[in-house]
Amino acid sequence: FVGGGRFTLSRSLVTDNTAQGDGGGGLLLNRAGDDTDAPEPRATVVDSTFFENSVSGEDAEGGAMLNLVGSLTVRQSTIVGNSSESDSDGIAAHGNPEEDPEATEPPPLRETVLLSSIIYNNRSDDEDDSATDLAVIGEDVPGAEEGDDPVPLLSSFVSLGWNIYGAFEPRFEGAAEDLGNVDP
Repeated sequence: FVGGGRFTLSRSLVTDNTAQGDGGGGLLLNRAGDDTDAPEPRATVVDSTFFENSVSGEDAEGGAMLNLVGSLTVRQSTIVGNSSESDSDGIAAHGNPEEDPEATEPPPLRETVLLSSIIYNNRSDDEDDSATDLAVIGEDVPGAEEGDDPVPLLSSFVSLGWNIYGAFEPRFEGAAEDLGNVDP
């Protein structure tokens, strides 16, 4: 759990962990308590492997990692074989709302950066076709006027290229150098 400040995980194996509640079987970024003045968490994962981590519970997301608030960078790492009871078995990141020009304060910015990593085959079981290796989560923002359709959250994933990933949800846009929906 990273609740504020900076955290770096380098050349590590994170395996066989189980989480409940929000999720994040191997790593969870969120605010510590209700202190909105606390610094947002920033985590960097480099040259590491997340393998066979899981989350349980109806609303639990991110079998390997969950970014609810803050900045997560994953570089040259392997995320494989993780699972959740939801459809976000690999890395789950809360989406960002569209900017509102009339808002007095900017919305919280969440960012999950991927570079030269393999995120593949994260699923509860081999029959689970709805599982995703990369998932944008969170409820859509209510419409501006009563009766308006909700505004979907924008993806908070940023690909800097050279990633290999399996299943991902439609809001994720990879870089031209990425290979998506492939078996490494």
